[in-house]
Amino acid sequence: PAPQKLSFPNLPPLLKATDCQYVLLDFYSPYCGTCQRFQPVVEQLSKKYKGKIQVVHLDVNREFNHPYLKMYNVAGTPTYLLFDEQGKPIYQ
Repeated sequence: PAPQKLSFPNLPPLLKATDCQYVLLDFYSPYCGTCQRFQPVVEQLSKKYKGKIQVVHLDVNREFNHPYLKMYNVAGTPTYLLFDEQGKPIYQ
């Protein structure tokens, strides 16, 4: 599956209802130089592990994503979280 950009209401169902084994959340900012440098690596992972990892990008500047910043203790960008097929975080 192609990387997705989602908002707060869309995320919980996606974490559980994916055909992939894992979901990688990418908390990023379009103004973050490090995020921009890592973006090609994230895209390569998405292609290399197609069908196993679903990549989801969350823009930390969007107000509707702010609840997730608190929920997952995101203090800076980029931050990556890996979830299993039950929607539970297994790596940050």
